[in-house]
Amino acid sequence: MPEDADIVVVGAGPAGATSAILLARLGYHVVLIDRQHFPRPKPCGEYMSPGVEETMRRLGLFSAFRQTPPRHVPGMRIIAPSGLPLELRYQRLGNTCPAITIDRITLDAQLVGLARESGVEVREGMRVRAPLIENRTVTGVAAVSGDREVTLRSRLVIGADGSRSVLARALGLARPAHWPVRLGLMAHYREQETAPFALGEMHVSAGGYCGIAPLPGGRLNVAMVVREDALRRERVRVATFFDRWIESQPRLRGALAGSERLTPIRGIGPIGSRIQRAWYPGLMLVGDAAGFFDPFTGEGIFRGLNGAEMVADVAHLALRRGDVGERQLARYQKMRRERFSHKQAVTTLVQLFVRYPLLLHYALPRLAARPGPYGALAGALGDVADAREFLRPAVLVSAFLP
Repeated sequence: MPEDADIVVVGAGPAGATSAILLARLGYHVVLIDRQHFPRPKPCGEYMSPGVEETMRRLGLFSAFRQTPPRHVPGMRIIAPSGLPLELRYQRLGNTCPAITIDRITLDAQLVGLARESGVEVREGMRVRAPLIENRTVTGVAAVSGDREVTLRSRLVIGADGSRSVLARALGLARPAHWPVRLGLMAHYREQETAPFALGEMHVSAGGYCGIAPLPGGRLNVAMVVREDALRRERVRVATFFDRWIESQPRLRGALAGSERLTPIRGIGPIGSRIQRAWYPGLMLVGDAAGFFDPFTGEGIFRGLNGAEMVADVAHLALRRGDVGERQLARYQKMRRERFSHKQAVTTLVQLFVRYPLLLHYALPRLAARPGPYGALAGALGDVADAREFLRPAVLVSAFLP
């Protein structure tokens, strides 16, 4: 049967919208679908590593934010349960590389708008039910729009439908999440005019962590990651649990003193998802659908945008050659491994210290006093330097020896 599009992209978050934009610029007829209508709220820490702005400028996406510029934040203050702080400032070759913050309502809506300007056919309020499969190859998607069943056929499908991807589960690519199961909870607060935040803050405790990201317009994103069983044991409303958790952390409570909560608390869970691989004949996964580890280091949007760039590169070559099978798409998996594996190793190491506060208390003063390891870690976490530098044995030994 004739295709409805060259490419169907499922999910209009940053990874999906960027994939659609880049492919439309290459001349393809792209249909971008999402179950929501934009603008819409999205639970997220809204703190993006310095590498995000660089990526947006390289891909020609930053023009979408001329009217709604993000806020630049020069670094993050990590605070151990003991109160011991480490100020992590992002630099490369002696120059400051600030992180950026912007609320997801604005970020996602602006990227979807740029997709329309780029010639993408955007269909909102359309929920994907399953992939279409012929001869063990994905050839489109079955979806629902309102009360109508819709079938969209395409030469290639891009799955950007989040950490609970319908497409990944349907194709047997999803794997169980790591234990313990964790939840993300977030809300916006009003920033005090008399005490603005110069840096983001990450408050670590034995039961989880809570980040504060200063946003444009004098607001704060307050986002915590906690174990799901902790919320279940409390047997209280989410808002009550959220407020109690903040009150139980003296330094976090002090940081938010006098700040008024402006929005309902929104949640997402489970935090973290794994997949067997990021492709199937006729389909590639990108963004959180391609695996999501942890939001502590603010790398989700960076991975989504850079993953979209790889998707466009691989998809363009595969479609030109008329081959969307393993021979072409397996290259995408290799590219992701080369681009992200070392950063993920650093993130895994950071998570080890976050989960065991005594280790964090041990590590923070040593990193603060040792410029070499400190700079290597800041560059890796900011996505502005090669993460392999921090993973060199000599650097690790220097970082953590007494």
